[in-house]
Amino acid sequence: MLAGPGTNDTLILSGQGNGAFDLSDIDTGSGKKQFRNFEIFKVDSGTWSFSGATTMPFTVNGGTLKGTGTFGDLTFDGGAIAPGNSIGTMHVNGAFTLGRSAVYEVEVNAQGQSDKVVVKGTVNLTGCVLKVLAANGNYKTKTNYTIIDNDGSDAVQGQFAKIEYDLAFLKPTVVYNGGDGNDVVLTLTGITASTMAVVQASAW
Repeated sequence: MLAGPGTNDTLILSGQGNGAFDLSDIDTGSGKKQFRNFEIFKVDSGTWSFSGATTMPFTVNGGTLKGTGTFGDLTFDGGAIAPGNSIGTMHVNGAFTLGRSAVYEVEVNAQGQSDKVVVKGTVNLTGCVLKVLAANGNYKTKTNYTIIDNDGSDAVQGQFAKIEYDLAFLKPTVVYNGGDGNDVVLTLTGITASTMAVVQASAW
């Protein structure tokens, strides 16, 4: 697919179903790859699984971005990010920005594995929503998951506005200076049956 001349040629990914996109098919100068002369890349709808790597920036306005791809800047003005095609890792070699209307869906399991985004640039959460999806299993009393590995020494900007979850005996909390000092770390803490009974009783 060859775009025309100019600096605002846009490739928009949209649709109602599931799609796959190899970022390595984006041409950045060789003139031999499938998607040539595009400067702007957007996801507007649908569920897209990304593989491969590009240095180009992407903006997500809607839909869901999945997979194991490596992006340049990655900006969410809406929509959701769900790394991997189950539990997996995405890479962002530029700025990673989640706007207020965005949702970060994180799958976790009892073995301590989770979705993760590894970022080499800045991280800005801007009051987006964290949605925790926990697989069934025998969880420890406390398990830490690095869900954003923020490379370098820059601090995370902003925080999640809220955490959505459906975990009867697990309580999620988040710190933004975890790991080596600037990573986003999710902690799931087990709630005992007796504590749960107290919580339920107090609700009455």
